[in-house]
Amino acid sequence: MMRTHTSAPSKITSLQPFQPDGRQAQAIGHQSMPWLDATKNPITPETPFSEAADLWLGSIIGTKDIGLGTRRSVRKSTEQGYRGDVRTLKLFFGDMLLGDINLQHVARYEAARVAGAEPFVRFRRPQDARERRLPDGTIIPAKGKTSCPAQPKRTNQEVIVLKHILRIGGAWSELQDQLHKQLPVEEPDIQRALSPEEEKLWLATARSLRRWHIVYYYSNLALATCMSTNEIRSLRLSNIHLDTGIINIPQEGSKNCYRHRTVEIGFSGDRACDAVNWLLARANDLGSKSGGDYLFPFRDRSGPFDPKRPMTVGGLKKLWEEVRIASGLKWFRQYDTRHTAITRLAENGTEIATIMKMAGHISPKMTEYYTHISHGRSLQAMRKVERQMRGVEEQTRRDTEERFSAMVVPAVKRAILPVLPVQLESRAPAQRSPQVHVQLSVPGENYAAISAPNAFFLCGSTTAMDGMFF
Repeated sequence: MMRTHTSAPSKITSLQPFQPDGRQAQAIGHQSMPWLDATKNPITPETPFSEAADLWLGSIIGTKDIGLGTRRSVRKSTEQGYRGDVRTLKLFFGDMLLGDINLQHVARYEAARVAGAEPFVRFRRPQDARERRLPDGTIIPAKGKTSCPAQPKRTNQEVIVLKHILRIGGAWSELQDQLHKQLPVEEPDIQRALSPEEEKLWLATARSLRRWHIVYYYSNLALATCMSTNEIRSLRLSNIHLDTGIINIPQEGSKNCYRHRTVEIGFSGDRACDAVNWLLARANDLGSKSGGDYLFPFRDRSGPFDPKRPMTVGGLKKLWEEVRIASGLKWFRQYDTRHTAITRLAENGTEIATIMKMAGHISPKMTEYYTHISHGRSLQAMRKVERQMRGVEEQTRRDTEERFSAMVVPAVKRAILPVLPVQLESRAPAQRSPQVHVQLSVPGENYAAISAPNAFFLCGSTTAMDGMFF
């Protein structure tokens, strides 16, 4: 715990914007929180931050009542996120009184958090604090403490939790909220997706070794259904319906309400269904028998599998890394399977409405990206059809000309031209010309003809031979 942060805030000069102290903020803050029952609220400006944070967290998960009214139950992942936010905030603010925390402290917290400065230099993992001994007796020193910076988006989320706790304690006012500006967050670049050739390489590599088959079938399921890593990890046996060929994405694995959906996997012979059948057989061997058991059961290190708990985020990390190295696709992550699946749908010209139905919620930026790909492929397909139609028309014209030349024209030459009185009228200039204009006179008909070195063109208003070369 850092004592430097427990000191009283610096005196505000006339050049600084007005900032109410804790008691002034309590009166202002509580006026903007009409849903807060002040008679039950134990948090005040004199409450240490660590204690206030625990009370707030207890009210969120339903173990304490601090006058926040009826609270809706939160998902397990949301609770874990709040616990992480509170744990990180305690490192900086510790036992500071809520009334002593001001905008300057918040700004210093944001700067230290993004830079990974003290107190955010710590052991990333428990094993980093101790040395390791290899089987051959070699001792590897402890890794020690390392800097743990956070992205601006993560820092903003933590500050939101901080301000909410301060507001409940009456130590954060509307004016302070207006003066505080969140850290700017850069739009992340669009993830890279596997090309069709890279996808074939990835799957062929994963299938080449028996120990990698779990990666192969996991990838096939993700690429065929657009499911994310959390959605796949959270699947229970009761969510899979082979008789109807669907999977119900459980609420616990859905990122939001739009991702809670039904996904089609087809039947035997379909890519997704075959992957699910293999994974079901594996889960059964690992102890998943009842509907409440997970398709990917949890395993603690080298111990037995626990089908009542889902596999951790890093459950396939080691095997996935092996396949990445073997295939040469070192950039490809488990998270990229969903993006690759949606990109493939868009490349095939799938309408964005169908993509949204399969994939669930997509951010506006990614929706625009996939729509651009889908429309581009549709235009390419339309142009291809147009080129094919033009080719058919041109071929039909050539075939008709050839048939006419082979059947009709010789007969016309033999039957008509020898007996027709032909009047030649030269319209060429004085110099020599390769082309001669001929006027054919037939009783009741007028034909104009142009004789060229390799063609004789006959045209007339009442003949079926209009516009044909012979």
